[in-house]
Amino acid sequence: MSSYTHLPAIGATGNVNMGFKPSQGGLIGQWVAVPEPGETAGVIGLGLGAFALVRRNRK
Repeated sequence: MSSYTHLPAIGATGNVNMGFKPSQGGLIGQWVAVPEPGETAGVIGLGLGAFALVRRNRK
């Protein structure tokens, strides 16, 4: 994903304005960068897999 370096970090927030500058118009809303569901599922799956391997090796 090195080609996506211009994207905001997960959890980043910002405002959506009517104009190009905040002084040109009113505030329409806000945005929040959230992780993609598939990415979250992959991270959780890796964590559960690692946990299962560690638990299996201890027995």
